Amino acid sequence: MNNWLAKQANFHRYFEKNLNAKKHHLLDLDKFTTFKKPEENNLLIEQLKSLDDLYKSGVLTKDDFEKAKQKILN
Repeated sequence: MNNWLAKQANFHRYFEKNLNAKKHHLLDLDKFTTFKKPEENNLLIEQLKSLDDLYKSGVLTKDDFEKAKQKILN
C-alpha cells in the first residue's frame, strides 16, 4: 500500500509540474513519497559507495553489508 501511495504522490507531483500549478495550489504529499532532494541523493550515493568499498576490502561480511545497505536505504 505504501508503495502505491508513493507512486501516486510522485505522479501527482509530476502532474502539477506539467500544469504549471501555482505554489498555493500544490498539494503537500511529501509524507507519502520516497522523493529525495538532490543533495540527499548525493549523500545516499556516497554512503552506499563507502559501504561497497568496505565490503570489497573484506571489512564487512555479505550479511553485514546487506543489513547496513537496508539501513541506509530505509
